[in-house]
Amino acid sequence: MKTMNFSEFLIENKVAIRSQLSAIIDPTFKGIENPLDYQGDIDVLLELKRKPFPTQATIITAGVNHLKKKKIPSFIL
Repeated sequence: MKTMNFSEFLIENKVAIRSQLSAIIDPTFKGIENPLDYQGDIDVLLELKRKPFPTQATIITAGVNHLKKKKIPSFIL
């Protein structure tokens, strides 16, 4: 039996771990995979005076998507 540290284990098994996690978690936000589905949200962000960085835009869009799916009224200040 081979001995390895946790980092090595994760690196060697990343494909299997990711597929299992994706099956369990099943994220609802797929903006990175389907950016056209979120174009309207991105267009609104691009109209802001202070534009978010790409990672910030992804998180904001994921939050907006979650609020829309849960039908929670919201607005951006």
